[in-house]
Amino acid sequence: MAASALSFDAEEAAIPAAARTLGEELERIAPGWSWGDLCRWPPDAFAATAALLAESGAYRCVVCPPGAHCWPPAHLLESGERWETVVRRSGAEWAAWAGKNTTDPLPSLAPLYTILEAARGMPLGELDDERAWVTLTALLALHAIADEASTAAGLVTDTVLQHRAAALLAHTGSLSHLDPECVRILPKLRAPEPGITLRSLSHHLALDRSEVDTRWCVAERRSTDADTARARLTLLLVPYPATVHASDFRPVAGPLLDMGESGYAFYDFVPEEAVDPGEIVELVERAHAHVGPIDGVVLPEAALDETAADKVGYGPPAART
Repeated sequence: MAASALSFDAEEAAIPAAARTLGEELERIAPGWSWGDLCRWPPDAFAATAALLAESGAYRCVVCPPGAHCWPPAHLLESGERWETVVRRSGAEWAAWAGKNTTDPLPSLAPLYTILEAARGMPLGELDDERAWVTLTALLALHAIADEASTAAGLVTDTVLQHRAAALLAHTGSLSHLDPECVRILPKLRAPEPGITLRSLSHHLALDRSEVDTRWCVAERRSTDADTARARLTLLLVPYPATVHASDFRPVAGPLLDMGESGYAFYDFVPEEAVDPGEIVELVERAHAHVGPIDGVVLPEAALDETAADKVGYGPPAART
Protein backbone atom coordinates (compact mmCIF):
# COMPACT_ATOMS: atom_id res chain seq x y z
CA MET A 1 0.00 0.00 0.00
CA ALA A 2 2.83 2.40 0.86
CA ALA A 3 4.50 1.81 -2.52
CA SER A 4 1.35 2.50 -4.46
CA ALA A 5 0.68 5.67 -2.42
CA LEU A 6 4.17 6.96 -3.15
CA SER A 7 3.70 6.18 -6.84
CA PHE A 8 0.39 8.05 -6.92
CA ASP A 9 1.90 11.08 -5.17
CA ALA A 10 4.80 11.17 -7.62
CA GLU A 11 2.47 11.09 -10.60
CA GLU A 12 0.30 13.85 -9.11
CA ALA A 13 3.34 15.99 -8.32
CA ALA A 14 4.34 15.86 -11.99
CA ILE A 15 1.03 17.44 -13.01
CA PRO A 16 0.71 21.19 -12.32
CA ALA A 17 -2.30 21.97 -10.13
CA ALA A 18 -3.88 24.14 -12.82
CA ALA A 19 -3.71 21.26 -15.31
CA ARG A 20 -5.47 18.78 -13.02
CA THR A 21 -9.19 18.46 -13.55
CA LEU A 22 -11.87 19.06 -10.94
CA GLY A 23 -12.50 15.32 -10.92
CA GLU A 24 -8.83 14.45 -10.41
CA GLU A 25 -8.51 16.90 -7.54
CA LEU A 26 -11.72 15.61 -5.97
CA GLU A 27 -10.48 12.02 -6.28
CA ARG A 28 -7.26 13.06 -4.57
CA ILE A 29 -9.02 14.29 -1.41
CA ALA A 30 -12.21 12.18 -1.52
CA PRO A 31 -11.48 8.92 -3.38
CA GLY A 32 -14.67 7.32 -4.69
CA TRP A 33 -16.97 10.14 -3.54
CA SER A 34 -19.51 11.84 -5.78
CA TRP A 35 -20.72 15.40 -5.23
CA GLY A 36 -24.02 13.94 -4.07
CA ASP A 37 -22.15 11.93 -1.43
CA LEU A 38 -20.35 15.05 -0.23
CA CYS A 39 -23.65 16.92 0.12
CA ARG A 40 -24.90 14.50 2.77
CA TRP A 41 -22.82 16.37 5.37
CA PRO A 42 -22.12 20.15 5.11
CA PRO A 43 -18.47 20.07 6.31
CA ASP A 44 -17.69 17.38 3.70
CA ALA A 45 -19.01 19.60 0.91
CA PHE A 46 -17.14 22.55 2.41
CA ALA A 47 -13.91 20.53 2.42
CA ALA A 48 -14.20 19.69 -1.27
CA THR A 49 -15.24 23.16 -2.42
CA ALA A 50 -12.56 24.84 -0.29
CA ALA A 51 -9.84 22.56 -1.64
CA LEU A 52 -10.84 23.21 -5.26
CA LEU A 53 -11.12 26.96 -4.71
CA ALA A 54 -7.74 27.01 -2.97
CA GLU A 55 -5.93 25.01 -5.65
CA SER A 56 -7.44 27.03 -8.51
CA GLY A 57 -7.31 30.45 -6.85
CA ALA A 58 -10.76 31.09 -8.31
CA TYR A 59 -12.13 32.28 -4.96
CA ARG A 60 -10.90 35.76 -5.95
CA CYS A 61 -13.64 35.93 -8.57
CA VAL A 62 -16.13 37.04 -5.92
CA VAL A 63 -14.40 40.45 -6.02
CA CYS A 64 -13.19 40.41 -9.63
CA PRO A 65 -15.61 38.28 -11.69
CA PRO A 66 -14.41 37.30 -15.17
CA GLY A 67 -15.69 39.05 -18.28
CA ALA A 68 -18.98 40.93 -17.90
CA HIS A 69 -20.19 38.81 -14.98
CA CYS A 70 -20.93 40.22 -11.54
CA TRP A 71 -21.26 38.90 -8.00
CA PRO A 72 -23.58 37.72 -6.58
CA PRO A 73 -24.74 35.66 -9.57
CA ALA A 74 -28.19 36.74 -10.70
CA HIS A 75 -29.14 33.25 -11.90
CA LEU A 76 -28.99 31.92 -8.34
CA LEU A 77 -31.27 34.61 -6.88
CA GLU A 78 -35.02 34.89 -6.75
CA SER A 79 -36.47 38.20 -7.93
CA GLY A 80 -35.56 40.90 -5.43
CA GLU A 81 -33.79 38.49 -3.03
CA ARG A 82 -30.43 39.27 -1.46
CA TRP A 83 -27.57 36.77 -1.59
CA GLU A 84 -27.35 36.71 2.21
CA THR A 85 -31.02 35.74 2.43
CA VAL A 86 -30.61 32.86 0.00
CA VAL A 87 -27.53 31.51 1.79
CA ARG A 88 -29.06 31.75 5.27
CA ARG A 89 -32.32 30.11 4.22
CA SER A 90 -30.57 27.33 2.33
CA GLY A 91 -28.07 26.83 5.14
CA ALA A 92 -30.83 26.49 7.74
CA GLU A 93 -32.65 23.95 5.55
CA TRP A 94 -29.47 21.93 5.06
CA ALA A 95 -28.61 22.00 8.78
CA ALA A 96 -32.06 20.67 9.70
CA TRP A 97 -31.91 18.02 6.95
CA ALA A 98 -28.37 16.85 7.78
CA GLY A 99 -29.31 16.60 11.44
CA LYS A 100 -32.00 14.04 10.62
CA ASN A 101 -30.82 12.42 7.38
CA THR A 102 -27.32 10.98 6.96
CA THR A 103 -27.91 8.93 3.80
CA ASP A 104 -29.29 11.40 1.25
CA PRO A 105 -28.31 14.94 0.25
CA LEU A 106 -30.74 17.84 0.62
CA PRO A 107 -32.91 17.71 -2.54
CA SER A 108 -32.72 21.47 -3.15
CA LEU A 109 -28.91 21.18 -3.55
CA ALA A 110 -29.29 18.90 -6.58
CA PRO A 111 -28.96 21.71 -9.17
CA LEU A 112 -25.60 22.70 -7.66
CA TYR A 113 -23.99 19.30 -7.24
CA THR A 114 -25.32 18.15 -10.64
CA ILE A 115 -23.46 21.03 -12.30
CA LEU A 116 -20.26 20.14 -10.44
CA GLU A 117 -20.58 16.43 -11.22
CA ALA A 118 -20.90 17.25 -14.93
CA ALA A 119 -17.78 19.47 -14.77
CA ARG A 120 -15.38 16.82 -13.46
CA GLY A 121 -13.34 17.00 -16.67
CA MET A 122 -12.74 20.77 -16.43
CA PRO A 123 -9.12 21.78 -15.65
CA LEU A 124 -8.73 23.74 -12.40
CA GLY A 125 -6.92 26.47 -14.33
CA GLU A 126 -10.10 27.21 -16.32
CA LEU A 127 -12.36 27.83 -13.32
CA ASP A 128 -11.73 31.58 -13.45
CA ASP A 129 -12.59 31.76 -17.17
CA GLU A 130 -15.86 33.52 -17.98
CA ARG A 131 -17.04 30.42 -19.87
CA ALA A 132 -16.87 28.46 -16.59
CA TRP A 133 -19.01 30.97 -14.69
CA VAL A 134 -21.92 28.59 -14.08
CA THR A 135 -19.58 25.93 -12.70
CA LEU A 136 -17.68 28.42 -10.54
CA THR A 137 -20.83 29.97 -9.10
CA ALA A 138 -22.15 26.50 -8.24
CA LEU A 139 -18.88 25.82 -6.41
CA LEU A 140 -18.97 29.15 -4.56
CA ALA A 141 -22.66 28.81 -3.70
CA LEU A 142 -22.21 25.30 -2.30
CA HIS A 143 -19.21 26.54 -0.33
CA ALA A 144 -21.21 29.40 1.22
CA ILE A 145 -24.30 27.30 2.00
CA ALA A 146 -22.22 24.52 3.56
CA ASP A 147 -20.51 27.10 5.75
CA GLU A 148 -23.84 28.61 6.84
CA ALA A 149 -25.31 25.16 7.55
CA SER A 150 -22.37 24.53 9.88
CA THR A 151 -22.98 27.51 12.17
CA ALA A 152 -21.30 26.83 15.55
CA ALA A 153 -20.38 23.29 14.45
CA GLY A 154 -17.83 21.92 16.90
CA LEU A 155 -18.41 24.79 19.33
CA VAL A 156 -21.87 24.13 20.80
CA THR A 157 -24.27 21.17 20.82
CA ASP A 158 -27.68 22.83 20.68
CA THR A 159 -28.78 20.99 17.50
CA VAL A 160 -28.40 17.44 16.21
CA LEU A 161 -25.93 18.58 13.53
CA GLN A 162 -23.84 20.49 16.08
CA HIS A 163 -23.84 17.50 18.43
CA ARG A 164 -22.67 15.16 15.65
CA ALA A 165 -20.08 17.67 14.51
CA ALA A 166 -18.64 18.02 18.03
CA ALA A 167 -18.38 14.24 18.39
CA LEU A 168 -16.64 13.92 15.01
CA LEU A 169 -14.21 16.74 15.83
CA ALA A 170 -13.31 15.20 19.18
CA HIS A 171 -12.79 11.78 17.59
CA THR A 172 -10.85 12.69 14.43
CA GLY A 173 -9.68 16.28 14.86
CA SER A 174 -11.80 17.37 11.89
CA LEU A 175 -15.45 18.25 11.24
CA SER A 176 -15.31 16.40 7.92
CA HIS A 177 -15.38 12.68 7.22
CA LEU A 178 -12.61 13.09 4.62
CA ASP A 179 -9.08 11.99 5.48
CA PRO A 180 -7.62 14.70 7.78
CA GLU A 181 -4.18 14.10 6.27
CA CYS A 182 -5.53 15.42 2.96
CA VAL A 183 -7.96 18.06 4.16
CA ARG A 184 -8.98 19.03 7.67
CA ILE A 185 -11.99 21.21 8.54
CA LEU A 186 -12.00 23.13 11.82
CA PRO A 187 -14.42 25.51 13.56
CA LYS A 188 -13.92 29.21 12.89
CA LEU A 189 -14.98 32.31 14.86
CA ARG A 190 -14.09 35.25 12.62
CA ALA A 191 -13.20 36.15 9.04
CA PRO A 192 -10.10 38.26 8.24
CA GLU A 193 -10.95 41.85 7.40
CA PRO A 194 -8.09 42.96 5.08
CA GLY A 195 -7.49 41.62 1.59
CA ILE A 196 -9.13 38.64 -0.11
CA THR A 197 -8.13 35.05 0.66
CA LEU A 198 -10.06 31.80 0.79
CA ARG A 199 -10.57 32.41 4.52
CA SER A 200 -12.48 35.58 3.65
CA LEU A 201 -15.33 33.52 2.20
CA SER A 202 -16.44 31.66 5.33
CA HIS A 203 -17.67 32.52 8.82
CA HIS A 204 -18.00 29.16 10.57
CA LEU A 205 -15.59 26.67 8.96
CA ALA A 206 -11.92 26.82 8.03
CA LEU A 207 -9.80 24.67 5.71
CA ASP A 208 -6.58 23.46 7.31
CA ARG A 209 -3.98 21.67 5.20
CA SER A 210 -1.02 22.04 7.54
CA GLU A 211 1.14 19.19 8.83
CA VAL A 212 0.14 19.90 12.45
CA ASP A 213 -2.20 17.37 14.02
CA THR A 214 -5.29 18.64 15.83
CA ARG A 215 -6.68 17.48 19.14
CA TRP A 216 -9.85 19.28 20.19
CA CYS A 217 -10.47 19.42 23.94
CA VAL A 218 -13.66 20.82 25.44
CA ALA A 219 -13.65 21.80 29.10
CA GLU A 220 -16.68 20.61 31.05
CA ARG A 221 -18.97 23.22 32.53
CA ARG A 222 -20.48 22.54 35.91
CA SER A 223 -22.42 25.73 36.53
CA THR A 224 -26.16 25.32 37.04
CA ASP A 225 -26.77 28.65 35.37
CA ALA A 226 -26.52 27.85 31.63
CA ASP A 227 -26.51 31.49 30.54
CA THR A 228 -23.73 32.43 32.96
CA ALA A 229 -21.70 29.36 32.06
CA ARG A 230 -21.90 30.16 28.37
CA ALA A 231 -20.95 33.80 28.82
CA ARG A 232 -17.92 33.28 31.09
CA LEU A 233 -14.57 31.61 30.47
CA THR A 234 -12.25 31.37 33.47
CA LEU A 235 -8.52 31.26 32.68
CA LEU A 236 -5.66 30.93 35.11
CA LEU A 237 -2.49 32.76 33.99
CA VAL A 238 0.69 31.26 35.43
CA PRO A 239 3.79 33.51 35.17
CA TYR A 240 6.47 30.82 35.04
CA PRO A 241 9.33 31.32 35.50
CA ALA A 242 8.94 34.05 38.13
CA THR A 243 12.45 35.31 37.35
CA VAL A 244 14.15 35.24 33.95
CA HIS A 245 17.96 35.15 33.84
CA ALA A 246 20.15 36.02 30.88
CA SER A 247 21.81 32.64 31.28
CA ASP A 248 18.46 30.94 30.57
CA PHE A 249 19.04 31.66 26.85
CA ARG A 250 21.84 29.75 25.14
CA PRO A 251 22.88 30.33 21.51
CA VAL A 252 22.87 27.26 19.29
CA ALA A 253 23.74 26.56 15.67
CA GLY A 254 20.74 26.82 13.37
CA PRO A 255 19.80 24.74 10.33
CA LEU A 256 19.76 27.71 7.90
CA LEU A 257 23.23 27.91 6.39
CA ASP A 258 22.62 31.13 4.45
CA MET A 259 20.96 33.10 7.27
CA GLY A 260 22.49 36.47 8.05
CA GLU A 261 23.87 36.01 11.57
CA SER A 262 24.22 39.73 12.19
CA GLY A 263 20.48 40.16 12.73
CA TYR A 264 19.17 36.67 13.47
CA ALA A 265 20.13 33.64 15.51
CA PHE A 266 18.79 30.46 17.11
CA TYR A 267 18.75 29.77 20.82
CA ASP A 268 17.64 27.25 23.42
CA PHE A 269 15.61 28.33 26.44
CA VAL A 270 16.74 26.41 29.52
CA PRO A 271 15.48 28.27 32.60
CA GLU A 272 17.22 27.83 35.93
CA GLU A 273 13.83 27.85 37.63
CA ALA A 274 12.15 24.62 36.52
CA VAL A 275 8.37 24.30 36.46
CA ASP A 276 6.94 21.95 39.06
CA PRO A 277 3.74 20.33 37.64
CA GLY A 278 2.61 19.62 41.19
CA GLU A 279 2.68 23.32 42.03
CA ILE A 280 0.52 24.08 39.00
CA VAL A 281 -2.07 21.54 40.14
CA GLU A 282 -2.03 23.05 43.65
CA LEU A 283 -2.44 26.52 42.14
CA VAL A 284 -5.48 25.33 40.18
CA GLU A 285 -6.96 23.83 43.34
CA ARG A 286 -6.57 27.11 45.21
CA ALA A 287 -8.02 29.09 42.31
CA HIS A 288 -10.94 26.67 42.10
CA ALA A 289 -11.71 27.29 45.76
CA HIS A 290 -11.93 31.04 45.11
CA VAL A 291 -13.65 31.33 41.71
CA GLY A 292 -15.03 27.89 40.83
CA PRO A 293 -14.09 25.67 37.85
CA ILE A 294 -11.04 26.70 35.82
CA ASP A 295 -11.55 26.38 32.04
CA GLY A 296 -7.92 26.65 31.05
CA VAL A 297 -4.38 27.30 32.27
CA VAL A 298 -2.12 29.62 30.25
CA LEU A 299 1.66 29.51 30.58
CA PRO A 300 4.36 31.38 28.64
CA GLU A 301 5.74 29.76 25.51
CA ALA A 302 8.35 27.06 26.26
CA ALA A 303 7.56 27.14 30.01
CA LEU A 304 6.89 23.39 30.00
CA ASP A 305 9.11 20.72 28.53
CA GLU A 306 7.54 17.49 27.23
CA THR A 307 8.10 15.64 30.51
CA ALA A 308 6.39 18.30 32.60
CA ALA A 309 3.59 18.73 30.05
CA ASP A 310 2.71 15.04 30.30
CA LYS A 311 2.24 15.43 34.05
CA VAL A 312 -0.16 18.36 33.75
CA GLY A 313 -3.48 17.11 32.36
CA TYR A 314 -7.19 16.89 32.93
CA GLY A 315 -8.29 15.62 36.33
CA PRO A 316 -11.10 16.05 38.85
CA PRO A 317 -12.88 19.44 38.85
CA ALA A 318 -10.71 20.77 41.66
CA ALA A 319 -7.49 19.84 39.88
CA ARG A 320 -8.46 20.25 36.26
CA THR A 321 -5.81 22.06 34.17
